[in-house]
Amino acid sequence: MQNKICTFDGVSGFCMLESCMRNFTLCRFRLTVFTALLVAAILLLTVCGCAICKKFTKPASATPSVAASDVTTLPPSTSDTVVRGSDAVTSSAATTEVAKPIVVSETISNVVVDDTALRAAKTRIDELERKVVSLEGDVVGRDITIRSLKQTAEALTVAKPVTTLPTPMIPVNGVEVKKVDGAVRVVVPSAMIFEDGTLDKIKPSGEDVLLKVVTELESNFPNKAIAVEGYIDSMSLDPNDPSQLLNLSAYQARVVVNHLINAARVNPEHLKMAGCGAASPIADNATEEGRAKNRRIEFVVVE
Repeated sequence: MQNKICTFDGVSGFCMLESCMRNFTLCRFRLTVFTALLVAAILLLTVCGCAICKKFTKPASATPSVAASDVTTLPPSTSDTVVRGSDAVTSSAATTEVAKPIVVSETISNVVVDDTALRAAKTRIDELERKVVSLEGDVVGRDITIRSLKQTAEALTVAKPVTTLPTPMIPVNGVEVKKVDGAVRVVVPSAMIFEDGTLDKIKPSGEDVLLKVVTELESNFPNKAIAVEGYIDSMSLDPNDPSQLLNLSAYQARVVVNHLINAARVNPEHLKMAGCGAASPIADNATEEGRAKNRRIEFVVVE
Protein backbone atom coordinates (compact mmCIF):
# COMPACT_ATOMS: atom_id res chain seq x y z
CA MET A 1 0.00 0.00 0.00
CA GLN A 2 1.40 3.34 -0.99
CA ASN A 3 1.73 6.01 1.70
CA LYS A 4 -0.39 9.08 1.21
CA ILE A 5 1.46 12.37 1.09
CA CYS A 6 -0.36 15.37 2.53
CA THR A 7 0.24 18.88 1.28
CA PHE A 8 0.16 22.03 3.32
CA ASP A 9 -1.16 24.90 1.21
CA GLY A 10 -0.23 27.50 3.83
CA VAL A 11 3.53 27.01 3.58
CA SER A 12 4.01 29.56 0.80
CA GLY A 13 1.82 32.05 2.59
CA PHE A 14 3.63 31.36 5.82
CA CYS A 15 7.00 32.00 4.15
CA MET A 16 5.73 35.33 2.82
CA LEU A 17 4.48 36.18 6.30
CA GLU A 18 7.81 35.18 7.75
CA SER A 19 9.68 37.46 5.29
CA CYS A 20 7.38 40.41 6.05
CA MET A 21 7.74 39.91 9.80
CA ARG A 22 11.52 39.73 9.52
CA ASN A 23 11.75 42.90 7.35
CA PHE A 24 9.41 44.80 9.65
CA THR A 25 11.36 43.73 12.75
CA LEU A 26 14.72 44.73 11.24
CA CYS A 27 13.41 48.15 10.07
CA ARG A 28 11.98 48.91 13.49
CA PHE A 29 15.20 47.81 15.17
CA ARG A 30 17.34 50.01 12.89
CA LEU A 31 15.05 53.02 13.44
CA THR A 32 15.23 52.57 17.22
CA VAL A 33 19.03 52.32 17.20
CA PHE A 34 19.34 55.40 14.96
CA THR A 35 17.03 57.41 17.26
CA ALA A 36 19.02 56.33 20.32
CA LEU A 37 22.32 57.37 18.76
CA LEU A 38 20.85 60.72 17.61
CA VAL A 39 19.59 61.54 21.12
CA ALA A 40 22.97 60.61 22.61
CA ALA A 41 24.78 62.87 20.10
CA ILE A 42 22.46 65.81 20.90
CA LEU A 43 23.10 65.38 24.63
CA LEU A 44 26.87 65.30 24.14
CA LEU A 45 26.79 68.40 21.90
CA THR A 46 24.71 70.24 24.52
CA VAL A 47 27.19 69.44 27.29
CA CYS A 48 30.18 70.47 25.16
CA GLY A 49 28.44 73.74 24.17
CA CYS A 50 27.83 74.62 27.82
CA ALA A 51 31.48 73.98 28.65
CA ILE A 52 32.72 76.17 25.77
CA CYS A 53 30.38 79.04 26.72
CA LYS A 54 31.65 78.99 30.30
CA LYS A 55 35.24 79.00 29.10
CA PHE A 56 35.06 82.05 26.83
CA THR A 57 32.54 84.21 28.70
CA LYS A 58 34.27 86.77 31.08
CA PRO A 59 32.48 87.93 34.22
CA ALA A 60 31.56 91.66 34.46
CA SER A 61 34.50 93.56 35.94
CA ALA A 62 33.84 95.65 39.04
CA THR A 63 34.77 99.30 39.27
CA PRO A 64 38.46 99.43 40.15
CA SER A 65 39.27 101.03 43.48
CA VAL A 66 41.99 103.64 43.75
CA ALA A 67 44.56 103.28 46.48
CA ALA A 68 46.12 106.23 48.25
CA SER A 69 49.55 105.26 46.93
CA ASP A 70 48.22 105.49 43.37
CA VAL A 71 47.41 109.25 43.69
CA THR A 72 49.94 111.71 42.21
CA THR A 73 50.08 115.25 43.64
CA LEU A 74 51.04 117.89 41.05
CA PRO A 75 53.26 120.86 42.13
CA PRO A 76 51.74 124.37 42.13
CA SER A 77 52.02 126.25 38.85
CA THR A 78 52.98 129.93 38.52
CA SER A 79 50.00 130.45 36.34
CA ASP A 80 47.89 129.91 39.42
CA THR A 81 49.00 133.41 40.78
CA VAL A 82 46.27 136.03 40.23
CA VAL A 83 47.11 139.84 40.49
CA ARG A 84 44.16 142.04 41.40
CA GLY A 85 45.12 145.83 41.79
CA SER A 86 48.02 146.33 44.17
CA ASP A 87 47.34 143.17 46.06
CA ALA A 88 48.80 140.11 44.78
CA VAL A 89 46.91 137.10 45.93
CA THR A 90 48.54 133.77 45.35
CA SER A 91 46.12 130.92 45.35
CA SER A 92 47.09 127.68 46.92
CA ALA A 93 48.36 125.08 44.63
CA ALA A 94 45.56 123.05 43.19
CA THR A 95 45.84 119.43 43.98
CA THR A 96 44.68 117.10 41.27
CA GLU A 97 44.22 113.43 41.94
CA VAL A 98 44.99 111.28 38.91
CA ALA A 99 44.34 107.54 39.12
CA LYS A 100 46.95 105.30 37.77
CA PRO A 101 45.68 102.93 35.13
CA ILE A 102 44.91 99.50 36.56
CA VAL A 103 45.52 96.48 34.35
CA VAL A 104 43.10 93.74 35.22
CA SER A 105 44.72 90.46 34.42
CA GLU A 106 42.29 87.55 34.22
CA THR A 107 43.65 84.06 34.38
CA ILE A 108 41.21 81.39 33.26
CA SER A 109 41.68 78.38 35.41
CA ASN A 110 40.40 74.91 34.71
CA VAL A 111 36.87 75.06 33.39
CA VAL A 112 34.48 73.34 35.76
CA VAL A 113 31.92 71.42 33.78
CA ASP A 114 28.52 70.90 35.29
CA ASP A 115 28.72 67.41 36.82
CA THR A 116 24.94 67.11 37.00
CA ALA A 117 24.54 67.50 33.25
CA LEU A 118 27.27 64.95 32.60
CA ARG A 119 25.71 62.44 34.96
CA ALA A 120 22.31 62.94 33.37
CA ALA A 121 23.76 62.45 29.89
CA LYS A 122 25.61 59.30 30.96
CA THR A 123 22.47 57.90 32.59
CA ARG A 124 20.47 58.55 29.43
CA ILE A 125 23.12 56.87 27.29
CA ASP A 126 23.12 53.83 29.59
CA GLU A 127 19.33 53.62 29.32
CA LEU A 128 19.50 53.77 25.55
CA GLU A 129 22.18 51.07 25.47
CA ARG A 130 20.03 48.81 27.67
CA LYS A 131 17.08 49.45 25.38
CA VAL A 132 19.16 48.53 22.34
CA VAL A 133 20.24 45.28 24.04
CA SER A 134 16.61 44.52 24.90
CA LEU A 135 15.53 45.13 21.32
CA GLU A 136 18.29 42.87 20.06
CA GLY A 137 17.01 40.15 22.40
CA ASP A 138 13.49 40.64 21.05
CA VAL A 139 14.76 40.25 17.51
CA VAL A 140 16.60 37.03 18.43
CA GLY A 141 13.48 35.71 20.18
CA ARG A 142 11.34 36.49 17.14
CA ASP A 143 13.83 34.73 14.89
CA ILE A 144 13.67 31.63 17.08
CA THR A 145 9.86 31.71 17.02
CA ILE A 146 9.85 32.09 13.24
CA ARG A 147 12.23 29.17 12.82
CA SER A 148 10.08 27.05 15.13
CA LEU A 149 6.93 27.89 13.18
CA LYS A 150 8.71 27.15 9.94
CA GLN A 151 9.81 23.75 11.19
CA THR A 152 6.24 23.03 12.30
CA ALA A 153 4.93 23.99 8.88
CA GLU A 154 7.51 21.78 7.18
CA ALA A 155 6.57 18.90 9.46
CA LEU A 156 2.91 19.31 8.50
CA THR A 157 3.79 18.92 4.84
CA VAL A 158 4.86 15.31 5.50
CA ALA A 159 2.05 12.92 6.28
CA LYS A 160 2.35 10.57 9.22
CA PRO A 161 3.13 7.06 8.06
CA VAL A 162 0.09 4.88 7.61
CA THR A 163 0.80 1.45 9.01
CA THR A 164 0.50 -1.48 6.68
CA LEU A 165 0.51 -3.98 9.53
CA PRO A 166 -2.50 -6.28 9.64
CA THR A 167 -5.00 -5.91 12.45
CA PRO A 168 -4.95 -8.98 14.67
CA MET A 169 -8.27 -10.43 15.81
CA ILE A 170 -8.19 -11.19 19.53
CA PRO A 171 -11.25 -13.32 20.44
CA VAL A 172 -11.45 -12.03 24.00
CA ASN A 173 -14.06 -9.61 25.34
CA GLY A 174 -12.53 -6.58 27.00
CA VAL A 175 -9.32 -6.66 24.94
CA GLU A 176 -8.92 -3.67 22.61
CA VAL A 177 -6.85 -3.65 19.42
CA LYS A 178 -5.91 -0.30 17.84
CA LYS A 179 -3.40 1.25 15.45
CA VAL A 180 -1.57 4.34 16.66
CA ASP A 181 1.23 6.14 14.77
CA GLY A 182 2.23 3.17 12.67
CA ALA A 183 2.08 0.65 15.54
CA VAL A 184 -0.42 -2.03 16.54
CA ARG A 185 -1.41 -1.93 20.21
CA VAL A 186 -3.33 -4.61 22.10
CA VAL A 187 -4.69 -3.22 25.37
CA VAL A 188 -5.48 -5.69 28.16
CA PRO A 189 -6.82 -4.38 31.52
CA SER A 190 -4.74 -5.53 34.50
CA ALA A 191 -7.91 -6.80 36.18
CA MET A 192 -8.17 -9.44 33.43
CA ILE A 193 -4.65 -10.72 34.16
CA PHE A 194 -3.90 -10.37 37.87
CA GLU A 195 -5.86 -11.49 40.87
CA ASP A 196 -7.53 -8.75 42.90
CA GLY A 197 -5.16 -6.99 45.30
CA THR A 198 -2.01 -8.51 43.81
CA LEU A 199 0.67 -7.30 41.45
CA ASP A 200 2.43 -10.52 40.55
CA LYS A 201 -0.10 -13.32 40.79
CA ILE A 202 -1.65 -14.17 37.41
CA LYS A 203 -5.04 -15.85 37.70
CA PRO A 204 -5.95 -18.85 35.51
CA SER A 205 -8.27 -16.81 33.28
CA GLY A 206 -5.46 -14.30 32.90
CA GLU A 207 -3.15 -17.05 31.64
CA ASP A 208 -5.70 -17.91 28.94
CA VAL A 209 -5.96 -14.25 27.91
CA LEU A 210 -2.18 -13.87 27.64
CA LEU A 211 -1.88 -17.10 25.64
CA LYS A 212 -4.54 -15.99 23.13
CA VAL A 213 -2.99 -12.53 22.73
CA VAL A 214 0.57 -13.72 22.18
CA THR A 215 -0.54 -16.54 19.85
CA GLU A 216 -2.42 -14.09 17.62
CA LEU A 217 0.47 -11.63 17.60
CA GLU A 218 3.05 -14.26 16.70
CA SER A 219 0.76 -15.52 13.96
CA ASN A 220 0.37 -12.06 12.39
CA PHE A 221 3.90 -10.79 13.09
CA PRO A 222 6.29 -13.76 13.07
CA ASN A 223 9.39 -11.62 12.54
CA LYS A 224 8.45 -8.67 14.74
CA ALA A 225 9.46 -7.94 18.30
CA ILE A 226 6.64 -7.58 20.82
CA ALA A 227 7.02 -4.88 23.49
CA VAL A 228 5.16 -5.43 26.77
CA GLU A 229 4.37 -2.09 28.44
CA GLY A 230 3.01 -1.79 31.95
CA TYR A 231 0.72 1.12 32.97
CA ILE A 232 -0.79 2.08 36.31
CA ASP A 233 -3.12 4.78 37.63
CA SER A 234 -1.87 7.96 39.28
CA MET A 235 -2.89 6.91 42.83
CA SER A 236 0.48 6.18 44.42
CA LEU A 237 1.14 5.01 47.96
CA ASP A 238 3.73 7.77 48.31
CA PRO A 239 2.86 10.96 46.37
CA ASN A 240 6.36 12.33 47.07
CA ASP A 241 7.98 9.39 45.22
CA PRO A 242 7.09 9.55 41.49
CA SER A 243 9.44 6.65 40.76
CA GLN A 244 7.13 4.33 42.68
CA LEU A 245 4.63 4.34 39.80
CA LEU A 246 7.34 3.46 37.31
CA ASN A 247 8.63 0.65 39.52
CA LEU A 248 5.15 -0.86 40.00
CA SER A 249 4.32 -0.76 36.28
CA ALA A 250 7.74 -2.19 35.34
CA TYR A 251 7.29 -4.99 37.88
CA GLN A 252 3.94 -6.01 36.38
CA ALA A 253 5.39 -5.94 32.85
CA ARG A 254 8.26 -8.16 34.04
CA VAL A 255 5.81 -10.66 35.57
CA VAL A 256 3.93 -10.90 32.24
CA VAL A 257 7.15 -11.32 30.21
CA ASN A 258 8.41 -14.07 32.53
CA HIS A 259 5.09 -15.89 32.22
CA LEU A 260 5.18 -15.70 28.40
CA ILE A 261 8.73 -17.06 28.33
CA ASN A 262 8.21 -19.87 30.87
CA ALA A 263 4.58 -20.89 30.29
CA ALA A 264 3.83 -19.88 26.70
CA ARG A 265 7.34 -20.75 25.44
CA VAL A 266 7.79 -17.43 23.60
CA ASN A 267 11.27 -16.71 22.28
CA PRO A 268 12.87 -14.23 24.73
CA GLU A 269 14.55 -12.44 21.84
CA HIS A 270 11.11 -11.44 20.51
CA LEU A 271 10.02 -9.82 23.78
CA LYS A 272 10.80 -6.43 25.27
CA MET A 273 9.41 -4.79 28.38
CA ALA A 274 8.95 -1.29 29.78
CA GLY A 275 7.34 0.35 32.80
CA CYS A 276 5.48 3.53 31.82
CA GLY A 277 3.97 4.48 35.20
CA ALA A 278 0.95 6.76 34.96
CA ALA A 279 1.95 8.19 31.57
CA SER A 280 -0.57 8.31 28.72
CA PRO A 281 -3.77 7.68 30.68
CA ILE A 282 -6.71 6.48 28.60
CA ALA A 283 -9.35 7.48 31.17
CA ASP A 284 -9.93 9.97 33.99
CA ASN A 285 -7.97 9.15 37.15
CA ALA A 286 -10.52 11.05 39.25
CA THR A 287 -12.94 8.09 39.21
CA GLU A 288 -12.46 4.46 40.21
CA GLU A 289 -13.69 3.29 36.83
CA GLY A 290 -11.17 5.50 35.05
CA ARG A 291 -8.31 4.35 37.27
CA ALA A 292 -9.24 0.71 36.56
CA LYS A 293 -8.94 1.39 32.81
CA ASN A 294 -5.57 3.07 33.26
CA ARG A 295 -4.19 -0.03 35.05
CA ARG A 296 -3.36 -2.09 31.98
CA ILE A 297 -0.81 -4.08 29.98
CA GLU A 298 -0.22 -3.13 26.35
CA PHE A 299 1.36 -5.35 23.72
CA VAL A 300 2.98 -3.20 21.02
CA VAL A 301 4.21 -4.22 17.57
CA VAL A 302 6.03 -1.54 15.58
CA GLU A 303 6.28 -1.63 11.79
